[in-house]
Amino acid sequence: MRDLLGVRISEGTVLNIRQPAARQVGAISRGLDLLPVRVGLHDEIFQASQPVLAGVDASSTCCYLLQQSNIATPIPGAFTCSMLSMRV
Repeated sequence: MRDLLGVRISEGTVLNIRQPAARQVGAISRGLDLLPVRVGLHDEIFQASQPVLAGVDASSTCCYLLQQSNIATPIPGAFTCSMLSMRV
């Protein structure tokens, strides 16, 4: 923050700001209905050097996270995904 914006702020202060915001976003995400998603554009993103399956609803541009499911598919090597949460 100091190098980019010239603002001195401790890591603890950033954490104290981030935690309540993350709780609020989680509550909003859990209340969203994912059934209207008809066309999902899926890809892999990286968070802390770890791959994360994600997608976006083509009509509303809402983003959501995916979780690989262990369900048999008719195509060998394919896998199905279930939605974890959605971000507006």
